[in-house]
Amino acid sequence: MMLRNLVVLPAMILLMSGCEEQTDQRLLEMAQRYSQRQAQQSQQMLELQQEVASGSRKLVEADARAREELVAQQSGVNQQRDQLEQERQAIAAQRYRDPLIAAVMTHFGLIVICLLPLLICWQLLRQPIEPASEQELTEILIQDLLAKEPLFALRHDRPRRLENAEQKQSASTSASHTPSSHTDQEPDPSDS
Repeated sequence: MMLRNLVVLPAMILLMSGCEEQTDQRLLEMAQRYSQRQAQQSQQMLELQQEVASGSRKLVEADARAREELVAQQSGVNQQRDQLEQERQAIAAQRYRDPLIAAVMTHFGLIVICLLPLLICWQLLRQPIEPASEQELTEILIQDLLAKEPLFALRHDRPRRLENAEQKQSASTSASHTPSSHTDQEPDPSDS
């Protein structure tokens, strides 16, 4: 647009130069006004270009800052992702390890429980056993015979043994009193 104005101005000046002075005067005023307007437009264009250049510079700076912030945010996101991945791996390792530890503890507990009776038996077998004297054995047997529920005799034999013992005792007492009472009694099949 500026180039067109520069071409039109000299053409108008040449065309008007052949007219009167008054027209020359008007033409001169018009040319001055046109040049002033063109100077103002040039000044405005220059200011506009400076503003555009300044805006472009600010835009480039803002874009650079935005890119830096984006890179910083991506870096932060990457660090958080890496941290989450490490936590996930730690949890996965713990999930794998915990059942193994539980199984080992369970098996160890079972082994200890199974070995306890063996250890008790070994401890008992390790102690020296002193043989009982004849007097102690005799006392134990006498107590067993006199007890209501003997430890060494079978339970179903106890009433029969008592009956036999009572019969023998009564027979011996009656035999000493009468000799014929012994022959009247039938022999007990359990005595044989």
